[in-house]
Parts: sequence; C-alpha cells; structure tokens
Amino acid sequence: MSYHSFDIRAPKVKLSLQATLVAATLIPFVLLPLWDWLDPTDAWRQADYAKVLLLFSTGHVGATLFFYLDKGATSYRKNRPWTFLIIPFLLCVSLGLISTLFPAQTFAFFMSVHIAILFFHYQRQNFGIILLINGGLQQSARQILHLLLLLPVIPAVIIWASRLGLFSLGEIGSHLLPGYWIAFCLVVSAVALVILRKSLSVKGVLAAAIGLNFFAPFFFYPDNLIVAFTAFATAHGAQYLSIMGFMALGVGQLRFLRVLCACILFGVLFLGAALPGVVVALTWTHFLIDARIWRMKNPESRTYVMSRLGKFLKPS
Repeated sequence: MSYHSFDIRAPKVKLSLQATLVAATLIPFVLLPLWDWLDPTDAWRQADYAKVLLLFSTGHVGATLFFYLDKGATSYRKNRPWTFLIIPFLLCVSLGLISTLFPAQTFAFFMSVHIAILFFHYQRQNFGIILLINGGLQQSARQILHLLLLLPVIPAVIIWASRLGLFSLGEIGSHLLPGYWIAFCLVVSAVALVILRKSLSVKGVLAAAIGLNFFAPFFFYPDNLIVAFTAFATAHGAQYLSIMGFMALGVGQLRFLRVLCACILFGVLFLGAALPGVVVALTWTHFLIDARIWRMKNPESRTYVMSRLGKFLKPS
C-alpha cells in the first residue's frame, strides 16, 4: 500500500494502530530466533515451521477479497472493471499456462521478475506505513525516503535470482553478497536518517530504520533463503492484516471482521493448493487493487479509505 497524498498536514494515526504496525514490522526479529531453537536434525519440524510461515505470509493476499465483499466499495468496483475483473481473469489464465506449459528455466526467470515486483511491493508498503506512523512528510523528504527504501531491493533480488539458478555468484560471492548487502543497508539507513532528521519523529525514525533494513534476514540466513524470505514476508503480511483489520473494525460492525477472517482463510487454503502461476496471478491482483485503493491522491480512494480508517486517525 502507498499513501501518496499524505503530507505534513496529514491526519495523525492513533497509538493503537501505530503500535500494531511497528510490532508487525518487527516480526522477523522474533521468528528467526525461533528457527534457531528448532532441532537442526529434525527436518520434518523445520519443514512444517517453514510451511506455516509461508502460508501465513501469502494468506494475507486473500484479505483483498474484502474489497469485493464490502458494500461500501460497490461503486468503486463498478467504476473500475479492468482492475477488479478483467485483468485478474487474464492474469490467472496466462500465468497459469506459463507455470504448466513452459520450461522450468523460463519459469525461473518469470519467478525472478515476480520476486523483484514482490520486494518492490514490500518496500512500497513500508513507505506508506512510515508516512502513517510519522504523520506524513513533505514532498521532498517523501521522495528521498522512497528512493532510499527501494535501493536495498536490488541486492535482495540478485541474491534470490542467483539461488533460482538464473546465474551463479560462485560459492564465495553467495556468502559475501549478503554481508555487503547489510553493510550497504546500514550506510543507506544512516544517510537517510541524517538527511531526514528534521522531518521524522522519534517513531518515524524507528519505522524508517526497520523499513530500510527489511531484508536483513538474507544476511543472517544466506544458506536458507526460504526461512529468510518467510520471516520478512510474514512481517509484510502481518502489516497488511493489521491495516485490513482496523479497516474492518472501522465500520463499527463485527460482521466485517468476520468477513475479513473468511477472506484470509480462503487465501491460506486456496493459495496453498493452487498452481504456482495462479498464486502469482492472484498476488499480482492483490498488488493491482492495492495500488488503486491506497492511491490517496484520488478523491474516491481517499473517501473510501477514510470511511473505514477514519476513527483511528485524529486531526493533526
């Protein structure tokens, strides 16, 4: 999600939502130590742990169904048939065929593209969350933060693509790159916080520091990318579910929260069993709808979001 129009005059977020988002973003630092406590010789338990995290990290995609079921978004959906119907259908058909008919190497390249878009999406959401927690940013500071948040995506994608077999970094390179990456992120974090020190609150600094180092699990687990990936992917999912949970509660009726839970359950069950291409297609649909819903420069989008989140915001 991305809050494009939030500026220095943006509404401040109440502490309950701020604390929930920060806690969700810190999840990798809780999950990774749990992995270390597992018996390394117990392959079954480790595999089950990884599967649970993977399902949870992708299950949040099902929460996008909330926008299809929320009557308050009916006119919004009707005005955007390409976003909510046509493009999702075309994606499911085309990507489903790619995953079943094309050679494995082609699909590996396709998955590398998907990973790049996925990591970009993660940082866009972190960008929006930083703006929410900080109460907005001026245009120049917002552009700087956005650029610096996207820079760590590049080495993270390189690490993942090499493990998918698209190219080889060599045994030395595969171990050195994560180390260089974490050093790079620390430098970027320092530069960002120095440049933006007058624009960020204390909570904004904390959120920015976490966001800039969001892919740090790659450094701690260079030989187990699935564990590293599921750690920060679960954090991303928890962030999104937190926002969607507050949106459901914002209507003031418990039934909306039940609807959201049903959507999440669908996401976990369906995405766990569907073809890889269909999973990617639904994930891209999630990206597409989010890009529309959270484009706060659009008056209709802003009106809808504020009708759901308004009670958790307060005037600046």
